[in-house]
Amino acid sequence: MTNLFDTKRAILYVHHEAWFVRYREPVRQLDGSIKDRQRAKKLGGVRDYPRESQIKPLFAEFMRRLNAGNVSPEACITLAEFVEKFYLKYIEEKRASTKKSYTEIWNNHIRDRIGHIRMREFRTVDASKMLRQLPMKMI
Repeated sequence: MTNLFDTKRAILYVHHEAWFVRYREPVRQLDGSIKDRQRAKKLGGVRDYPRESQIKPLFAEFMRRLNAGNVSPEACITLAEFVEKFYLKYIEEKRASTKKSYTEIWNNHIRDRIGHIRMREFRTVDASKMLRQLPMKMI
């Protein structure tokens, strides 16, 4: 059977009653260079997957996506980095009141809730959860 994932790039381990995978991904530095950064991702709890053989399919799927080759350094940045480096510069063309409003909404209501999520991992369910947390007068 062919090994679908490169185990040299990742390690499966248990920490605090949860299964994690430790891996490296490319990250663009401020000077434009690309550097590998070590990351860890929780795959599931030991209570749900007591044996390594039970978590291996999740590990294999995670590694398949990681090794697919479509991970660019830009996809590894967080949502906060994207908004602050790219989007807020884009809205400079808008009217002053619009720019102020967008910036205040980002800083006061969105950044702390979802800014830590990496761009490639952000899903519509994350946006839905964040919107449910906002006060009704904001929506």
